[in-house]
Amino acid sequence: MLPAGLATGQAPRPAGAALTPPLHLTAEQAHQRMMDLLHITSLRPGADPDHPQASNAVNYEEAKANPYSNLPDPLLLTQLPHSKVSFSAFCGLRLVLSTSAS
Repeated sequence: MLPAGLATGQAPRPAGAALTPPLHLTAEQAHQRMMDLLHITSLRPGADPDHPQASNAVNYEEAKANPYSNLPDPLLLTQLPHSKVSFSAFCGLRLVLSTSAS
């Protein structure tokens, strides 16, 4: 077990030191505090979908937005081209795997 404070990344307190009360910050104050702790001076602006000529315009074309159009068929066997796994073969394989695992 780690000494008190080391698990949280804080320096150990002297035995008689009083605890400081918790901070009650607004979301904006907490955000600014975290940026200060991380030494972040500014954030880059997000994408601007309303102005295509802006420097921070969105960088995708809606016609190409579907990245999953060419997924392989998971039930297509690679050893035997154009043959699919049958339900009965899958159940038999599952039965063999479950009995060999135990």
